[in-house]
This record gives sequence, C-alpha cells and structure tokens, in this order.
Amino acid sequence: MAKQTEIVIKNGAFAKEVVIAEVIYVLCGVYKIERPLVSAKIIELLKFIEIENPEVLNNAWKSFLNFTS
Repeated sequence: MAKQTEIVIKNGAFAKEVVIAEVIYVLCGVYKIERPLVSAKIIELLKFIEIENPEVLNNAWKSFLNFTS
C-alpha cells in the first residue's frame, strides 16, 4: 500500500479542502492528537498534494491555528 501511495503522490495527488478538514477533525477530535503535531504533519502532507481551492483551505488553516479551546 505504501508503494502505491508513493506512486500516486509522485504522479500528482489531489484533495479537496473538506477532506483535509475531516482529517484534522478526526486526528484532533477522535484520536486526541495535539494540535501542534497535527499542524506539523498536515503542513508536510500539503507539500505533496494539490488542493482544489487553496484559498479556502488557507482561511480555514488560519482559524485552526488561532483557535483556543
């Protein structure tokens, strides 16, 4: 599976911003992973994939980083 994923990413992976938002929600909300770690991993992921609507994701990302509970 890792090899197949690598091939997809090298060929140009694509994701909608809502998918990234759901991944963040699950990592933080369900698995209780700390926001700084989720943030670091998502930033790494975004280096390798194209986002359909990057300005929407950028605005959501700013809200995520500035959110305090």
